[in-house]
Amino acid sequence: MEQIIATVTNWPVIIQGALGSALFTLLFFLGKVISKRTFFVIEMFSNHQEESKQSLYKIRLRAIKSETPEKKSMWLHLLIYKILGNVVRAFIWLIFGSISSSIIPVFGIIGYLGALYYLFNTLTAYKDITSDVTDEET
Repeated sequence: MEQIIATVTNWPVIIQGALGSALFTLLFFLGKVISKRTFFVIEMFSNHQEESKQSLYKIRLRAIKSETPEKKSMWLHLLIYKILGNVVRAFIWLIFGSISSSIIPVFGIIGYLGALYYLFNTLTAYKDITSDVTDEET
């Protein structure tokens, strides 16, 4: 590394400036591409989470507004099925966090936080539904 720096410092100043500008442009371009892709992935994840919460909300509404016990039971079973997906994800985070905590302790904390995230997401199915909801939303 020192040899490269010594070689570059022996070059004329104009070449060093051009090399620095080219390096800055390359890093700027890479940063732009990486940030654009990162924000795209975050936006997709956010949209997926919102759609999942909306479907849970609609299932809860249909379960509450069902007149017959059979239909109410069907919607509640579907709601439990959808909730169990988050519970399984939480257990997976918890297991990986426990296993990896013996290697690197920080990974254990990350695993526990991931499990808490998914467990708190399951609580959205138990929110109160106000009585002023219209039939158009179901």
